[in-house]
Amino acid sequence: MLCSRELREYLLQMHDACIERGEKKEIETKQREREIMERGARK
Repeated sequence: MLCSRELREYLLQMHDACIERGEKKEIETKQREREIMERGARK
């Protein structure tokens, strides 16, 4: 079993990685939405 300090550091690292992945996904989604909007506006 990890000591609480090691466990906390591990969880923080995992949390940061999740946030980074989430932000990348969010940016990609916004870019895709913008492309769809632009395509719709051209029609």
